[in-house]
Amino acid sequence: MLLAVPLGIAALVLTHQHDRRLLGIAFVVGYWSHLLGDVLFGVLRSNPHAFGRVLWPIVTLPAYEQPVLTRLGDYVSVFTGFQSTDDAMIVILGASVVYVTIGVWIFDGRPGLTPIRQALERSFDGPTDGNE
Repeated sequence: MLLAVPLGIAALVLTHQHDRRLLGIAFVVGYWSHLLGDVLFGVLRSNPHAFGRVLWPIVTLPAYEQPVLTRLGDYVSVFTGFQSTDDAMIVILGASVVYVTIGVWIFDGRPGLTPIRQALERSFDGPTDGNE
């Protein structure tokens, strides 16, 4: 939150100054809703540190009990059905949000790809010196 709030406000101010308000709003909604999702996920899992995760570095959290690869294996096992139903439902809910978001993005015409495609085309076309 220490970074998210000032960064979100700065994005809104900056995009307002450049008449790109929707871009600033999209950034803030995406960033802040991600943090909200982190908190909600922690609350659903009855994690006593659900709010602490978004208050770092003010709140010091205990270290993870398992190494990163073990935790990754736990997430994969949820997807493959080798964990409890509650864990699987939380993962399915999170994945559903991603899939719905991708669907809305496709339905909306895949905004944001045109500038990337144009930049890639320019980089592959090479520099022009005007003598062509």
